[in-house]
Amino acid sequence: MSFSPFAAPLAVLPPCFPHDVPQDIRQDHKHEKDRELEVVADPKKTLTVATMKTFDALATVCVHDAGDVYAVALDLAKGINVVVASNHKAGVPVHALRRLEGVWHHMQTAARNADVTAIVQRSRKVAVFRTIPEFEALHRSFVIEQYRYSWPALLNRVHNEIARALDVVQRALNQPFTAVELVAAPGFAGYFAELQTAFLQKLSHRLADVTTGVLNCQRGDDDLVALHTLLHGAQDAVQPALREKNKDDKWMSELLDNLSRCSGVPVRGILQDFFALVSAVTHLSSFCHLRAFSRFEGLDVTVLAAKPVQGRFRIDPSHPDVYARVHFLYDASDDGLDLNFESDLEASIERPLRAYCIQLGDNDSVIDIHPEASLLNIVHTMCGAVAYIGTSSLACLYCYRLFQAHNADCEHKFLIRGSNGLPSVFWSAPGLPCSSSRVILQRLHDTLRRDFVRSAGVMYARRSLERRSEGSGRALQ
Repeated sequence: MSFSPFAAPLAVLPPCFPHDVPQDIRQDHKHEKDRELEVVADPKKTLTVATMKTFDALATVCVHDAGDVYAVALDLAKGINVVVASNHKAGVPVHALRRLEGVWHHMQTAARNADVTAIVQRSRKVAVFRTIPEFEALHRSFVIEQYRYSWPALLNRVHNEIARALDVVQRALNQPFTAVELVAAPGFAGYFAELQTAFLQKLSHRLADVTTGVLNCQRGDDDLVALHTLLHGAQDAVQPALREKNKDDKWMSELLDNLSRCSGVPVRGILQDFFALVSAVTHLSSFCHLRAFSRFEGLDVTVLAAKPVQGRFRIDPSHPDVYARVHFLYDASDDGLDLNFESDLEASIERPLRAYCIQLGDNDSVIDIHPEASLLNIVHTMCGAVAYIGTSSLACLYCYRLFQAHNADCEHKFLIRGSNGLPSVFWSAPGLPCSSSRVILQRLHDTLRRDFVRSAGVMYARRSLERRSEGSGRALQ
């Protein structure tokens, strides 16, 4: 449904990566027994961090091609039903369903190996048991099969996302951000202390090593196992910068977030999504040996494909509410309305939106609902749905805002891992069976309006600074 006129305009403005949008909420709930983490069917069962990671891992192992996005939900009312949604227009591909079934079968088989299970339960820490020969031998085929299956997507991420992140890091090391770019990161001066420089250099080297390792991999069995080891080492090295609210390493994540705001590239989000594969393989190969998996070991899993869900979508390049908000920003100074208001509105918002209208061919269209948003609708009908939806990659800004709004006003709360902070032009809200659906969509609209005002304010500040700089340059000539 067309729920907010601010969604599409926000998506054509430079991303601001709001501070209240986390990329990984899982660690935040490590020691909590909050009601929002409960299994809907059984309030006595709480969702653990390990279970959340398992859901995300199950979604990740489905990814095969570049651009694939998957989401999974679990219904434990009768056995184990795994409901899978994807961004494929024709529905979830058969190969993804088969892959998920194969992974679950491997986990069940591996769990029955008493010797390895005993080793894992004694060691607990992955760093201790992952190099033990018995563990490596047991899971070797899983590592090889998964990397071979996921290779097209992995190669694409290296060529595109990792290359973009590496460019930003190297740019930060070699060339200062301009004053115009720094507008999006208040409080960030653009220069680095010795410790920050060393961290960025280390990150640059790691990303270069990862790129070389993937591009030079011959994809033989031993090559894929060696690549997994390389990626695991790289992930361990950058993991402190990916954590949320870690006091000792918070400066790392804040530094990467500031690089993202200046460049418009979601550096930390790119790293989260890239390392999702190695995280999934590592987590599933260990989780199946833990006591938490023992109650599922003897159960068969039924993998169900969710049908694609569509929603109404409309772009209005000249919506009066959007016009009014931007007009207010340009009229806030003591000097009155900035005379560049109309030209900036046209160049930054209206013209890009008209281009999208031409691309659609119809200003009032039907588009596919994002997988995690479509599952939010479906899980309400499951009497045993676990209150977490696993995702193969970080959600867009709008999906995360949808879950926030939903959880504020619906008694059945569902979580997702987090968001990369990027808005999506082609996005529509799903129909929700909640009695408070209208309140939820209004809350979502109000939040996106605030996000839009923030991004439009950055746009105005940048354009004003550009004009002052150009004026100063002409004066000097």
